[in-house]
Amino acid sequence: MKARRQECSISQQKLANAIGVQQPAISSYESGLIFPQPQKLVAICLCLQTSADYLIGLSDDPMGPSSINSNFIQSVYDLDECSSYNP
Repeated sequence: MKARRQECSISQQKLANAIGVQQPAISSYESGLIFPQPQKLVAICLCLQTSADYLIGLSDDPMGPSSINSNFIQSVYDLDECSSYNP
């Protein structure tokens, strides 16, 4: 995750702000101390424009099948947003 974040020229603080966590959480994700919750992983993938497979080490290709992954990731993110909707 750190390498991809740096490739995208995004600071830990900027990524933390974008996904709604504190900066130390990003540091912990990158060092492997903790793993992000699924909705945070989706948000990280969207911010870093990569696949979850790449972030967790299942793929060497940071882009992967981008259109499929991007659409799927966005759908999961949208579903998560809907589940937290409380009129």
